[in-house]
Amino acid sequence: MPNQKTEIIRYRMDTASFVTIWRNHITHPQADDWKKFVLACFERFSREKYNMDTLTDVDPLWQTQWKDDNQYEFLSERCYSKCMTIKNKLKKDKEYSVELPEGYLSRTGRKRSPRITTTGIMDIFNGKDV
Repeated sequence: MPNQKTEIIRYRMDTASFVTIWRNHITHPQADDWKKFVLACFERFSREKYNMDTLTDVDPLWQTQWKDDNQYEFLSERCYSKCMTIKNKLKKDKEYSVELPEGYLSRTGRKRSPRITTTGIMDIFNGKDV
């Protein structure tokens, strides 16, 4: 995969379809899982011509050689970014709160460290060691 910090890779996901997948995953307990959500998004949006071209630019063998882990690695952070944009816009414009699928906090499959609290953030700003 290319270095995503230096190279911009366009992968489009229609918002209405994306939100429908999201809703379906959080309303069905057996599907309420971040990895299942990301893989469902990959399955849905990788069939679009513009995304197929993008994926081919990333790896010409993506259709035959990419397994679930490759698909997940490629799309997880994009899905998270889109979810957070939608979630924050709904909260700001409509005062409506929506949850993300279970497991989004540990998107890499493992938690690196506990989430920092607002007290911890304040302590950092005040020069205290956390």
